[in-house]
Amino acid sequence: MLFAVIRLMPFVIPVYYFLSLKALFFFNSAWPLILASIIVINVVYLLLLRIKSRDKKVSAVLFYSVIYAAAGFVCLLVLENPLFINLFLIFWSLIYFIYWEAVFHYFYQTQKRSVLEMKNIIQYLNMIIFFLSSALLINLNIFWSLQWYFVLLIAFLVNLILLVNFFLFTDLPLKKNELIILTLDLILLQLLIALFYLPISFYVGAFLIALCYYWLSSFFLLAAQHNLRAKRLIQYLVFGLIIGLFVGLTSFWL
Repeated sequence: MLFAVIRLMPFVIPVYYFLSLKALFFFNSAWPLILASIIVINVVYLLLLRIKSRDKKVSAVLFYSVIYAAAGFVCLLVLENPLFINLFLIFWSLIYFIYWEAVFHYFYQTQKRSVLEMKNIIQYLNMIIFFLSSALLINLNIFWSLQWYFVLLIAFLVNLILLVNFFLFTDLPLKKNELIILTLDLILLQLLIALFYLPISFYVGAFLIALCYYWLSSFFLLAAQHNLRAKRLIQYLVFGLIIGLFVGLTSFWL
């Protein structure tokens, strides 16, 4: 019975999340309670999963689930077109389902864990978080006149947290890769500084940072694993170029 509940939760949580986001349009003043209920469900589910395995990275899994859930609430504040809102709700909830499905297979070590590998899922989630946080920080600097040193400090800390969590799921020792993490953080920070002076949309600028994170983290990870093969490098480059082409073609909307 307990396993049935645990197995169904990756389907239940995204549906509840979708309905919760929808409910914001009718009960917008109750958003703290709605968000709190989502976090409680996530915590309960992770506690159930922890019964199966106590050596998994529960705190990191909870961190991403909460950040992702909260990001959905924030994104609804800036979307205005009803069509975009509905498409966003479906897309965001679908990714949330994929995340929790990967978490289930991560804890139970099923055969699907190689397909829904947490390392890859976290990397894509980091891309999304990098995009959203960078867009927000550039926006705060340009339109809200937040001092550049505050922006860079926040960006440095956000980058550091995301990179550390990513390397946690690679099973590589953090102490031996501290220099790699710090180097990646500083490179992304320099890119953010450069984007302050470029005449482009802050959404496009944020995407460039997210794409650079994806490429650099992938290459540094392959180097740390001594697996810098041309085939793997081409796969990462092609994926990034396809996404970049899509953003480039639609940049006039952004």
